[in-house]
Amino acid sequence: MRFPEFEGEWVESKIGEIVSIKSDKYNPETDELEYPCVELESLSQSTGELLSTFNSKNQKSIKNVFNPGDVLFGKLRPYLRKYYQADFEGVCSSEIWVMKSTVLNPLYLYAFVQSNIFQELTEISSGSRMPRGDWDLISATVINYPCEISEGEKIGKLFQVINARISTQNKIINDLKTLKTTTAENIFSKELRFKDENGNDFPEWENMILGDIGDVKMCRRIFNDETSPTGEIPFFKIGSFGKEADAFISKELYLDYRKRFSFPKKGDILISAAGTIGRIVVYKGEDAYYQDSNIVWIDNDNTKITNEFLYYILQIVKYNTEGGTIQRLYNNILKSTKFSGPSLSEQTKIVNFLSSIDAKNDIEAELLQKLEEQKKYLLQKMLV
Repeated sequence: MRFPEFEGEWVESKIGEIVSIKSDKYNPETDELEYPCVELESLSQSTGELLSTFNSKNQKSIKNVFNPGDVLFGKLRPYLRKYYQADFEGVCSSEIWVMKSTVLNPLYLYAFVQSNIFQELTEISSGSRMPRGDWDLISATVINYPCEISEGEKIGKLFQVINARISTQNKIINDLKTLKTTTAENIFSKELRFKDENGNDFPEWENMILGDIGDVKMCRRIFNDETSPTGEIPFFKIGSFGKEADAFISKELYLDYRKRFSFPKKGDILISAAGTIGRIVVYKGEDAYYQDSNIVWIDNDNTKITNEFLYYILQIVKYNTEGGTIQRLYNNILKSTKFSGPSLSEQTKIVNFLSSIDAKNDIEAELLQKLEEQKKYLLQKMLV
């Protein structure tokens, strides 16, 4: 895929012949100037955004100087995809490559480091504890690139526009998350209250514990020899909870256990009880099975608290967890967790309000996904 005004053949070269990672060295003990400094933690993962800078003076770990147009790429744990195109002069740590080229347009170089070609190369890293990108491997790899700098510039500008749109979309989503968090805090602290249909105050909230609305349930245990890497029914363990399943069970076993033992009802809120505790997923009635004790739910009858309102409660409650490095949310802790609940009518108003923010966020997240897919597609088709 090319812009129609360009017809010249592309050139074939090794990356190391057209891209350099050599830069001027910075010595904080002798350099009188103070520069804005970038560390690996300053670079956002996979967004191309710069999170922060700090003053470089007396920072002995800072080694390299970069200039506007240079591409910074985190060589430590390169699979994290930390990259940024500088628009100012500064210095950075030795864990960052300062990439530049006298052949490629800087915007094209920046698009290239985001391509599948470069991603696949940087995924091959050396070292197990602190993996680093292998520049010798990368520099020896042959690629094609446009012989006309103007074509490279036009390609780079296209991705500059797409990246700006993605950045704006991320900001919209983050703003919505902040709005939702702030609003929920105000609602559950009772600083924000709703009125009933007649404009009157709702009754005061009732102090409860989660055990008041139902018992803690879990699925029947599944053993390793009853699972397989592929199959009919997804089996979600704590590591795949809320993600894609990496294990499966037979439909026969699933139907048997679902009929004879505890199983969530459609609308129940599944809760992670190990690892990152308190993560929640709404069970929507799909054919799936969940790891016992690590994934639980409250058998709520919806008479005091609706599941829709419980969904928001579980996002703000504080658990008194036990355990060491791996925390565990035991049933007695979950059941004794305190919260306040309003009347069912006020719950409905609160749910409608917060869910409208969630719905807007879902729309924006879907648009972000389409933009990222468009970028990925164009990178595959235009940088070959």
